[in-house]
Amino acid sequence: MNLAGIGRFWARWKPQQTAIRFADHDTSWADLDRRTDALAAGLRAEGVGQGDRIAVLAGNQLEWCEVTIAAWKLGAVIVPINTRFTATEVAYVASDSGARLLFADRALWDSTSQVGQACQVRSIEELEPLRRSDVPAPWCDTSDHDPAFICYTSGTTGDPKGAVLTHGSFDVASQAWGQALELGPSDKVILPFPLAFTGGLAVFLFTYWAGSTLLLEPMVDNDRLFDLFEQQGATALLSVPVIMQQLVDHPRWANADLSSWRIACSGGAPVPVAVLRAVQARGIGPFASSLSVSIQVSPSGPLNVSRRRGVSRRCSMIAATSVGPERSMRSSVSPSTWISSLARTALTLKLNRV
Repeated sequence: MNLAGIGRFWARWKPQQTAIRFADHDTSWADLDRRTDALAAGLRAEGVGQGDRIAVLAGNQLEWCEVTIAAWKLGAVIVPINTRFTATEVAYVASDSGARLLFADRALWDSTSQVGQACQVRSIEELEPLRRSDVPAPWCDTSDHDPAFICYTSGTTGDPKGAVLTHGSFDVASQAWGQALELGPSDKVILPFPLAFTGGLAVFLFTYWAGSTLLLEPMVDNDRLFDLFEQQGATALLSVPVIMQQLVDHPRWANADLSSWRIACSGGAPVPVAVLRAVQARGIGPFASSLSVSIQVSPSGPLNVSRRRGVSRRCSMIAATSVGPERSMRSSVSPSTWISSLARTALTLKLNRV
């Protein structure tokens, strides 16, 4: 399978619905498919093909997503680069991954100063000259096991290490998240966290898989988050406890119109009880305090989640740890697919509005 096929599906079935909203500009599914077709055609004219690595060093923006989808259509592989990396680290990742092309935004241009000649550096803000609508759009029939991303670690204890994430693994993970959260085309998911990190990347991909609207933000701004709920009708926010705490403590919390907020998730650390109660008091909940689950993924069927320990039917919490697939699931999905897609999840809380 090719992940670009998901966007093409939504372009057929929901062509005028907004796929991505960024900087107060809406891009429909049809426009996203058309723009990435043209970009893929332009990249192919530049010699980019299946298996080639395309690095991206940029903050959140529509073009980040467009480069990714265009690369998939060619069978190329995206290499997200941490925007906080030094010039030396950026050069290392570009070289180690074998990237032949690096798209960078102007704010980070100096960080590309040490990239070798084997990798061409181009501005991500200047994609228009690359687009070709005068030639047929390219398409690559990638397999489940073909790489979609090479995501690098932070390199805290040594050189950054590249982890290969496949089309199949992200498809399975995105289906699991989309179905577990009951996401659909009517949802609007806020993403203020970097696409360069796997957490932000995962939110983008399961929103994309579900046909939901991605409300892409350049950074976390708590006032802006309230605006997105009140003005855009955002339905979902996946965050970390510190952000949830900041929202609860914000002066707008008590009186903000949060009636559209249907799904709240927090991960990465324990959520303070006071935050759980504050969210529940606003009608976004209730939270469950603990839950063990067994997850069975079928390539041809829905995700099955078995709940235990008396969890309310109005709320479910998914807890997944880095355990082997033999303890967590029973299916034909390979261990490598399971580990690369789901096993890193530490804790997720899902709240359904009563």
